[in-house]
Amino acid sequence: MGRKSKLRKSVVGKSCIFCGGSVAATTLEHAPPKVMFEDKIRPIGHEFPACARCNNGMSSLDQIAAMFAHISGDLSKGRDGRFTERLLRGVANNNPDVFNYIDILNPSKPLKIDFDGREQEGYRVSVNRGLFRKWLNPWAAKQACGLWYFETGKAVSETDRVIVTWLTNDQLIFEGAPDSILTNLPNARGMHMGRRDFHRQFSYLFGLSNDHDFGAFFSVYQDSVGVLSVVVPDHMVSRYGSIISFGELYRVSARDGLQRCLSGPIAEFFPL
Repeated sequence: MGRKSKLRKSVVGKSCIFCGGSVAATTLEHAPPKVMFEDKIRPIGHEFPACARCNNGMSSLDQIAAMFAHISGDLSKGRDGRFTERLLRGVANNNPDVFNYIDILNPSKPLKIDFDGREQEGYRVSVNRGLFRKWLNPWAAKQACGLWYFETGKAVSETDRVIVTWLTNDQLIFEGAPDSILTNLPNARGMHMGRRDFHRQFSYLFGLSNDHDFGAFFSVYQDSVGVLSVVVPDHMVSRYGSIISFGELYRVSARDGLQRCLSGPIAEFFPL
């Protein structure tokens, strides 16, 4: 039996982890997706049971998120951009509206930036917040569902909420990751394939409560952009919203799948 057949067989009797854990899984979803990795060379792991809707409904977001991460890495680290160019062409064909939110044709003047002890040139590119709201935040919320399942063994439930916010390479370079994130997320994880380490393409820090009813993750893609995500029970959002209202809020449900929260007790903290 081939690897793909084995993976598909592994979802038999399992439920989709991206829409509440009550819908039968029929496929495996890769989170992060294959397209996030350079030349689509992805190590085995982080493959999750999913229903067809949750697996196929966000494929365009995978491409957009990968393009954003690779652009950030190329612009800040002076990397070979051939794979990024292919991503750009793909997004231009499938979701051309994305480029209304990125001023990629007008980067800033070169900046002298220190990378790993070496001075290199980097560029600033303006990004409209709508890019996060329409494409990147929903994608990040789905990744958080995968991380939560990987670390706890349970799906994000319909009574949980997922909060996400991005940290761009510009923020990480000039401001650094918030100390509160680094000091309160004691665990680290990456991906490997044989002796090859994919840490610079995807890695994350995380912390979980003792009862595994609350978790926080800080994921880094292409060693250039980060996502802070939190999985938290709804009652904690209602009670402590003013403290944890750092990003955009999402929920999962068997009927609707992954959705941005538009109403309820959290509306006062997350006006839309």
